[in-house]
Amino acid sequence: MPTQNLPSIQIEQADKFYHLIAYIFLAGSWFTYFVLFKSKQDKISLFIISSALILFGIVIEVLQTTLTDYRTFDVWDIISNTTGVLLVNAFFMLNKNKLRKLKHQLNV
Repeated sequence: MPTQNLPSIQIEQADKFYHLIAYIFLAGSWFTYFVLFKSKQDKISLFIISSALILFGIVIEVLQTTLTDYRTFDVWDIISNTTGVLLVNAFFMLNKNKLRKLKHQLNV
């Protein structure tokens, strides 16, 4: 099968994908901890976690351009980070009842 006609992934596009995956795991870890180990689960707390993670991504972007000579600010990194957080937020909101059942089954 010839591979000359296959599209190649540009480094910049791959970087955005890595940002998305990293923030999916970061938000997923925080949300899982919160859902499994905190007795009170409400939308405000999930909003606070989401906001903190999005703010963290913005701060990192600003710091990397101000504190280093070899990194630059990229709004698309922030968009990728935010998308990762929002995807996890949507997953947890859509599966809230299933997660409550799982928590009850695990007795945590």
